[in-house]
Amino acid sequence: MLLTHNDGALVTDAETRQKLKVALVDWTMVDFAGRVDESSQIYGTEQILKYLQADGVRRLPDLIQPDAPKIDLISKLVAELGDPPTKTRASEKLVAVAKDINSDAWIARKKPDVERANKASKLEPNERQFQAQLEQYQEEELLRAFSSMKLVGQQPIVTYLLAFAADSSHPTKRRAAALAALEGNLDENNKPQIDEILKLARADDTPDEVRDQALRRVGEMPRALVINDLYELFGHSNWKVRWMAAELVLKMSRTNQVAEFMDHLRGVEGMSLTEAWRYGTLIGSMKGEPKPTELVAKYSTDDNPVQARVSALGYYFENGSKEDLPKIAPYEEDKTKTPKCKPDSPGCEWKCTVGQGKDAKTYDITMVGEFVKYCVRPALEKRSEAEAKGQQDSDGKDEKQDEKQDEKQDEKQDEKQ
Repeated sequence: MLLTHNDGALVTDAETRQKLKVALVDWTMVDFAGRVDESSQIYGTEQILKYLQADGVRRLPDLIQPDAPKIDLISKLVAELGDPPTKTRASEKLVAVAKDINSDAWIARKKPDVERANKASKLEPNERQFQAQLEQYQEEELLRAFSSMKLVGQQPIVTYLLAFAADSSHPTKRRAAALAALEGNLDENNKPQIDEILKLARADDTPDEVRDQALRRVGEMPRALVINDLYELFGHSNWKVRWMAAELVLKMSRTNQVAEFMDHLRGVEGMSLTEAWRYGTLIGSMKGEPKPTELVAKYSTDDNPVQARVSALGYYFENGSKEDLPKIAPYEEDKTKTPKCKPDSPGCEWKCTVGQGKDAKTYDITMVGEFVKYCVRPALEKRSEAEAKGQQDSDGKDEKQDEKQDEKQDEKQDEKQ
């Protein structure tokens, strides 16, 4: 109050003001966790620290220790108010905490706590179940530490998380979480960091969950920095890797870059129907000139590679309307062979189901015409029916509303008479 009342008019001497600030910092460091939760204070601890800014949080990294309380709040305050040296120290401390949680020593230290909790809850797990409890507890605490790391960032944390994610001995969920915690923390000017992420994305033995997070981090980089690496993944032996990379390319691009995308799509092997649908859908949401509808018309014709054609026609799955039915009609008899899935490619297929319930029939799609007739057209017709029904329902509501308004007007007229 002495520092803030009437814009600080009560304490005008600079030296005295500084002494007061130092005293407040000392005060916050004594029982920080308890004082943060003390609701009876006129000025809350967080409020004081935000007033003191970088000076207020400079010593908070010292409180980041294994098993210490309020690590998440300390990380938040350091991330928001700390200067670079303070953030770096907090980063180093958080790495130490994460290493401790991920150790056998942490498991041994927490074992009595879990035993007491089981006894209090009258649970009697066997050895395997008890071990699973410990591992689950450890994972929850580690993911909480990763959340704090995401807030603070800095080089020590980035280095640790990259190494953690690359270590195949760690469970998939934890590796993916480590990459998720890197969101917004990678340095686009640090090529080794980007190379580590791309290495994970390329590796044949990288689990899909981990690869997805790796590619998400790649997607945060400037397009020019990573576009060639993403196009390189179009030749990956796993079709899902190409799919994820191609989606990312489209999300990073504008319509005037679709030609480049289609050129790299030319000749890819093992393309699935799902890819065609997603690529077309994403093209429909792109910005720039030419318009997506112009691109679709251009790449649907038979003078384009079939991979580009089915991707263009896939636009209509999500973006088409009944007005587009005449546009797709000329392709329904097209005999061009659709791409084929490679043997032993789980999830890759070319099948479409028309109708519902007992009337449903599944077609194997081998030609562009079948793709249009049994996949694209039914999607358009189904959407047109739904839109028509929605319009009828809307019209019906409008009529009822008009009737109610007429009734009210009649009642008012009667009252006046």
